[in-house]
Amino acid sequence: MEVLFGKNNVFEALEYKVPLLRILIADGLKNREEIISKIMRIDPDLPIVKVTRKQIETLSSGGRTGGICAVIQDIKYIKSLKKFITILKKNREEPLILALDEIQDPRNFGAMIRTALAAGFNGILFAKNRQVSVTGVVAATSAGACFRIPLCEVTNLSRALDQLRENDFWIYGSAMEGSDSLYSLRFNTPLVLVIGSEWRGIRRLTGKKCDEVISIPISNKIESLNASVAAGVMMFEIKRQLGQDIV
Repeated sequence: MEVLFGKNNVFEALEYKVPLLRILIADGLKNREEIISKIMRIDPDLPIVKVTRKQIETLSSGGRTGGICAVIQDIKYIKSLKKFITILKKNREEPLILALDEIQDPRNFGAMIRTALAAGFNGILFAKNRQVSVTGVVAATSAGACFRIPLCEVTNLSRALDQLRENDFWIYGSAMEGSDSLYSLRFNTPLVLVIGSEWRGIRRLTGKKCDEVISIPISNKIESLNASVAAGVMMFEIKRQLGQDIV
C-alpha cells in the first residue's frame, strides 16, 4: 500500500487523476470541512475517512503528514525482464526503453516517467537496490503516468543491459563527458537510454555496457542539467531523429 502525505501532494494527485482508493483527514485539521468540500467537487465518489492525527502519524511512521493523506491504488510493475521485453515487442516492433541507474529523488523519478510517456517511450527499467522505489510521491509527480507505461524492476541493471543487448537492443548512456554529442549521433533501434544518478551520473560498470555514451552540449555558464531535464531533452531528440510519431 502506497500512501501520499500532505495537502499539496494529495491535491496534485487529484488534479492528475492518480488512482486513489481513499483519503484520510485528521481531527483538528485547519479548514478541514473546506478541504473535504474541495475534494468532493473534484471527485465526488472518492471515499473520505475522518481519523485521528495519531492514526495518520502511525501510517507515516512518525514523519510529517500535514494531517491528510491519500491511499494510492497498487502500482504494478514487472519483475521479469523477459516478460517486459515480450510485452514491449508485442506492442511495438522497435521499442524505446528508459533505464535508470540509481536515481534517488522520487520527484526526478516521477518526472522522468511522465516525460517518457509524453515522448513516446515504451517502458521504464530500474534496479531494485540503491534506487528510489515507485512511491506515492513518484506516482503524483508522474501525473499518473506510472499507471500507463510498463515498469520493470530488476535485481541487477548491468546484467539486464547484457540481456537487452542479446535481444538486439542498442544501449546508449548519458554522461557529461560522453564522447558523442546527442545531436550528431545516428541512433539505432530498438534502443535503451540509460540515465544516471543525480550526483554521479551513470556508474562505471554501467558505462561499459553501453554501445555509445552521449552528452548534451550546454553553455559553459552552467555545469550540468538536472537528471530529469537531461532525460527529457534526450528522449525528445531521439524521437525527432528517428522520425517516429509520438503516440
